[in-house]
Amino acid sequence: MNADRSTQPDCTSIWLVDDDEDDLFMLTTAIERVAPTVQIQVLRDGDELLPKLKQAMPVPNVVIMDLNMPRMNGLYALELLRAQHDYQQLPVIMLTTSSHEQDRARSEKLGASAFYSKPTEFQDLLTLTAGLINQWGSQMYR
Repeated sequence: MNADRSTQPDCTSIWLVDDDEDDLFMLTTAIERVAPTVQIQVLRDGDELLPKLKQAMPVPNVVIMDLNMPRMNGLYALELLRAQHDYQQLPVIMLTTSSHEQDRARSEKLGASAFYSKPTEFQDLLTLTAGLINQWGSQMYR
């Protein structure tokens, strides 16, 4: 997929919060193909997210987070994030292997901007990534 840079939204930074190396590799590769100028920050679990956000200048345009991670899972990290006034409007996309309706409902209740199951095919991941960047990347949370 070749992205036309002149039509790309103004997305400068995406943070990926996931502990699975293969998923991170695939998602990073997809983002680099769809929006090669976007800066990508990788965090291994929710426990890293809040301290990094407090240090970030500027904060990312969007956070893409898995549900199942060690130390602090995505749902708890989302809950803590939304409890802080400064991050209530930060777009947080839950991207997980789970397709359980209760995970989707809990994510939405806690304030996730969107919930997606991870595609198994790379082309589907490219399509999803392009859509996420077009929808959420241009919202320039600041």
